[in-house]
Amino acid sequence: MTVEETFHRCITSELYDAILSNPISKDGIIKLKIRPIMLQKQLLFQIEERTQKQAFHKNLSASDACIYLTKQMNDHFHQAQIRTTTEQVTILVSKKGKVTIKSKKQADELPSLS
Repeated sequence: MTVEETFHRCITSELYDAILSNPISKDGIIKLKIRPIMLQKQLLFQIEERTQKQAFHKNLSASDACIYLTKQMNDHFHQAQIRTTTEQVTILVSKKGKVTIKSKKQADELPSLS
């Protein structure tokens, strides 16, 4: 399974949250947080981009979020932690570019987002 396939499988209404961390470069974005939100009865995904001193937010549809996160993961980050209501997925990228994807069932109930 590829990084893109993993994001497409996880970025759904089942998503609890996701974090991309361990940036390749300490300049620019150092962490991304993703969470589902309902805006005007439409499911969107809020992406929070953290820099050294600021946080920027953008709301994207599921398909746009998958494309954006795949690009960020391939170009800027070494690690992703994705939590859905049923599983926990970890994506690791080595310095040489080897991708490792691990998945396990969610052990306990997650707190409510509302």
